[in-house]
Amino acid sequence: MELVKPEQKYLQSYYEACLETWGHVHDNYILHNPGEYDEWKIHIFKDYENQENGIGLPEGFVPSLTLWAVDGDKYIGTVNIRPELSERLKEYGGHIGIVIRKSYRKKGYGEIFGKKALEKVFQMGVKEVLLTCEETNVGSKRILEKFNPEKTEKAIVLLNGKQTSVLRYFFKKK
Repeated sequence: MELVKPEQKYLQSYYEACLETWGHVHDNYILHNPGEYDEWKIHIFKDYENQENGIGLPEGFVPSLTLWAVDGDKYIGTVNIRPELSERLKEYGGHIGIVIRKSYRKKGYGEIFGKKALEKVFQMGVKEVLLTCEETNVGSKRILEKFNPEKTEKAIVLLNGKQTSVLRYFFKKK
């Protein structure tokens, strides 16, 4: 199991994951709409490259490295790594965003790839890493607490137009 730059050889598996997972995540930003596959399959890899290099980002967005979590030739999930944080990401989002495809949840992949992503952020020179989750997201909360954060905060933030209780976990390289 590894984190890799997105490549053509995983595209069909990624598309299948989008089909099964679309609508089963709290925010679709990290996946592509499977109904628009014919459009995005043409430019997906260039879009990821542009995001990493900060090219053409909407206002308020920061560069992000997108990696695909794979096991053999099977796409398992997406990891977004943001070495810098916007004001919004400091509230909710943090340095890492992860989604695991629906059929692979509750099998330990979130913990495996979360650890790999955390290591990658530290390798990129970030001294203190912020990871967040909604307080009601029991699975993410359990995983993040296993990583032994230096500090944890609870905050109320506006998500999708409603006040939401968020947990913010801070990590330092050991």
